[in-house]
Amino acid sequence: MRNRADGAPLPRAPREIVVPFTFEAPLSGIGLGREVHERLRYRRRFELPTDWRGSHILLHFGAVDWRASVTLDGEAVGGHTGGYTHFALDLGVLDTSREHELVVDVEDPAEGFQPRGKQRGSAGIWYTRTTGIWRPVWLEAVPSVYVRSFELEAAVDGTVRVHVETNEPSEVDVRIGEVLVRLTAPGWAELRVGAPRLWSTEAPYLYDVAIETVSGDAISSYTAFRSVERRGRDILLNGEPIRLCCVLDQGFWPDGVYTAPADAALRADVEAAKALGFNLARMHVKVADPRWYAWCDRLGLLVAQDVPSSHDLSTDVARTSFTQETEEIVSQLRGHPSVVKWILFNEDWGAPPPAFQRELVERTRDFDPARPGSW
Repeated sequence: MRNRADGAPLPRAPREIVVPFTFEAPLSGIGLGREVHERLRYRRRFELPTDWRGSHILLHFGAVDWRASVTLDGEAVGGHTGGYTHFALDLGVLDTSREHELVVDVEDPAEGFQPRGKQRGSAGIWYTRTTGIWRPVWLEAVPSVYVRSFELEAAVDGTVRVHVETNEPSEVDVRIGEVLVRLTAPGWAELRVGAPRLWSTEAPYLYDVAIETVSGDAISSYTAFRSVERRGRDILLNGEPIRLCCVLDQGFWPDGVYTAPADAALRADVEAAKALGFNLARMHVKVADPRWYAWCDRLGLLVAQDVPSSHDLSTDVARTSFTQETEEIVSQLRGHPSVVKWILFNEDWGAPPPAFQRELVERTRDFDPARPGSW
């Protein structure tokens, strides 16, 4: 790490950190708080279970703020730019009889153009920075043919369009409730659930989804049937006007900063909002842990989702980066029935020139036409 204030290198002796908390957070075991370090290196040695022999190994990162470069046993295996979205790297088939070394280098400029929301410093309305890995990191063993991603588009008439992407062409079975369809991935299929129960804030009914390739890679998920639209000044849920009572959720934790201390804490926040009479939470200039959205889905709390603000969108590079991260955020969250609204820009400090605003609004509307936005 290098200290931004005076440029002097920090001692080379490694510090042990509890991931997924960042060095700023007390729960990381370091808790440097307001200190600014723009470059980090994580190093971890690990061994694989012997029953993973012959499997492809996927390395998942819940989120790393901001630019990550990953090496395994001294060889570059990939990276990612963007501080708010999940990414995964295929490490191939690894030797289960030996130790491996994983290194993650992170760059997060203190005054860069990257989306950062309110993490500028602990003063006034600005809060502690988040640098590096701030969501869980895990390994997954999968067959040689596996599911890379899937999308579910459910309509209130019971129609579900399913898209599955695999690393190689494969037959894939998709089951929703008792309805089964087989598709060739990567590709789309459509199925219909008869007389679907609709999802609402009072009755957040979810349908189990099972996806399995012929090679045996299996995924469990869920979907829901509901509609949301704007009519004049009204928001309609399942065709009926709903009176919204909203809470602003800024997603910071006193001991974990950007990272919740436990899943129970995420659930408790959603339950508290519901108990206080709120039916919608605005996740403010941050993308929450995916488990928070899952609790909103299960407990019936609507979500208006912000795109984290950048503080400098004056260049083409900055605007391209912001657009890419916006599309990744929308892509990863649009499957949640609780998410009913996108908010692309926050106040004047989060707003770019009008022409770019209009361009991104249209791109997002085309990318996800099923939801109203803050147009």
